[in-house]
Amino acid sequence: MPSYGFAKVLLQLFKDPSIADVITDALPVAGMTGTLKNYLKGSKAAGHIKAKTGSMDKVRSFSGIITGDSGKEYVFSLIINNYNCSSAQIKAKIESFFNDVYLAI
Repeated sequence: MPSYGFAKVLLQLFKDPSIADVITDALPVAGMTGTLKNYLKGSKAAGHIKAKTGSMDKVRSFSGIITGDSGKEYVFSLIINNYNCSSAQIKAKIESFFNDVYLAI
């Protein structure tokens, strides 16, 4: 499924008041819990991104919700395939991307 498909499904789940809190509470929080515990630590975006993550060799994926600096919430899905740098470098790029998005919205 393309990332747009994941985002559409998540949007529908987050719009449903009977399940939105259950889904949101189940997602790891950037810089704090689960698979995102070591992402964005100490950044302004820490605590404002909740996402399901996935990884395989040269693949990273993140789908969830980001609450911007403005307080508005946005559903997102990011899938990175066949990157040509180290794991540490792609992590730094992902963190920079999410921090920039957080500050922009």
